Amino acid sequence: MFPRDIRLTVFVLASLLVTGTLGYRLLEGWTWLESLWMVAITLTTIGFGEIHPLSPAGRVFTLGLIGAGVALGGYALA
Repeated sequence: MFPRDIRLTVFVLASLLVTGTLGYRLLEGWTWLESLWMVAITLTTIGFGEIHPLSPAGRVFTLGLIGAGVALGGYALA
């Protein structure tokens, strides 16, 4: 991987962390720490489960976050 690719991967990962945290904060009303924790366990595929039950909008948001995380992982591995 070239330095430019590494910078892009780190930038996209940071963007996913911020966007995901903000998304859960706004959609679900969770605390900042709960929101960040949910993003972390979703993107790393640890899958401890949901902190609190998700609303339908939260589930759709989580699906998008999972897709973006898998795409980023595939890009990083390629």
